[in-house]
This record gives sequence, structure tokens and C-alpha cells, in this order.
Amino acid sequence: MLAQTSRYFPFPQSDAFWRVTEYDYSYPGGVEISDYQIYFVGDTLYNGNLISILNIKIEHAINHPWSYGYGERRFGYLWQDTIQKIVYFKDIFSLTCNTCDSVLYNFNLEVGDSVINLNCFMQTGLYNYIHSIDSVLIGSDYRKKYTLENGSHQVTGVEIIEGIGSTLGGFYQYDMFEQYFRLNCFQQTGVVLFNMPNYTCGELVTNIIETQDEAEKVSIYPNPSNGDINIQSLLPIKEIRISTISGVEVKQMLICGEEKRTAINLTSTLTSGMYLIHLFTEEKVYVKYIVIY
Repeated sequence: MLAQTSRYFPFPQSDAFWRVTEYDYSYPGGVEISDYQIYFVGDTLYNGNLISILNIKIEHAINHPWSYGYGERRFGYLWQDTIQKIVYFKDIFSLTCNTCDSVLYNFNLEVGDSVINLNCFMQTGLYNYIHSIDSVLIGSDYRKKYTLENGSHQVTGVEIIEGIGSTLGGFYQYDMFEQYFRLNCFQQTGVVLFNMPNYTCGELVTNIIETQDEAEKVSIYPNPSNGDINIQSLLPIKEIRISTISGVEVKQMLICGEEKRTAINLTSTLTSGMYLIHLFTEEKVYVKYIVIY
């Protein structure tokens, strides 16, 4: 069937979403942890390249030590080389790591080639191998499809489809310990291109209105940043504290008056990495991530 496709189908860069369910099989029979949607929210510059920004929206997550919680947050960054047929991805924790492998999918692989992903969701390398190469009918077109096998060369049942990603959830190539991911559907420009049987594909509508409203009260941009950042709030800003992910405070600023907007230059203060910005207002403290590259 591979002869039926010679056209390459790139990943979308906007107007698309993946609906994914996460399960935990440390419980007898498995239990659903989260239902979430991965989707595009804009673009940013990274190392001189325009890359796509992805957010994740999570609903009905249980209290689990490695679940995403619930609400909405940054998921990662996607870019690609359509000539070389390579898709790149970094999550928010590895964007500043220039030595981390950022190849998410390489559609030039052959049977027996290894598939490794060092960059997203885990800091260790997990290997899969290409078991077979085929094509699958998506809409009215055939697309290349990889079937994977694990390190023991047992077929895992995971498939990777051009322009969509893996059937474990678009961006996942393997299960993590007792976690299991399933791609329920993929929609691009309003057209459902992948759909599990008996699943109604639509955008995730959460009941977390308060969380979304709160998030809109504060904005920090650009993010990622080279060190020059702008902070804007609907409420007067009283104090700003910046700390490392481990909690070490690296900068503190007191803001006088009723300022709702300020600019900070951190180019000489912070090295590349991820930091937490604590924004103090009269009403509450807001905490945001910022990536310095």
C-alpha cells in the first residue's frame, strides 16, 4: 500500500487540535486520569525561526501525582522542515536545552530504524523501532504510516501517521510506566481527519470559567524571551519576584504607584532556562512561567 502515497503531508501550524485521553494502569483494569485537548495558540521566534505555540486544556483530571491537573497551560512548541520531512517539538521544560534532541518525527525512517525522543515529557531516552511502513487512507488521500515495536522487538500497536502523529495522542510515542495515552480524534481546519470508533470529535469545553478568567488578568510577553519582557495586569502591580523552578529567588522589584504595565530587562540577570514570575497585586498573587533563551 505504500506505493499509493508519494505526497508528504506536513503537520499543521494552526487551526487544528488533538483530543487525548490519559489512563493509569496501576489501578486494576485502568482508570481514566484526564481528558484533554492540545491546540495552537499562536507563533513565536526561537533561534531565529518562527515556531508554533501549543497549549493544553485539561478536564476532569483526578488527583494523581503525574497528571497535568486541570485547567489550561502551555504545552510546547512545534516547528518542522517540510523538505526534509522532519517535525520538531520541545516542551516548556526543554526549550532552552540546546543539547536536547528536538526531533519528534522523522518521516524518512526505514524498517528497523530506531525512534528516540529525548525532549518531551521525560528527561531520559526511550527507544522504539519501525516495525513496518504502510499507508492509510485519511479523508481522500493516502498518508505514510509507521507501526512501532518496542526494544524487545514486540509490536506495540502504536502507529505514527504523517501530519497527525501517533495514535497514543499525537505527540506521544510510548507509554510512561503505568500511564497510557490514546488519541481520540484529530481535527484540522474544521475537518475530522482521525476519529476513534464511537467517539464524537469536538473541541473540549470545560467548566473552569474562573480559571480562564483569572489567567486573562495577567499577561507576560514575549514568552519565550531573550530577557526583555513585558508584564501587563488588569490590576495595579505592587511587587514582582522572579525565582528558579527550584524556588531560589533571583530578582525582586517593588512597583510604586498604580502601574498596571511594566517592562523588565533580564538579559544580564538570568541565564537560559525556565523561571517563575510571582506578580503581587492588592487582590492576589499570580504565578507565571517564563522561558529565557
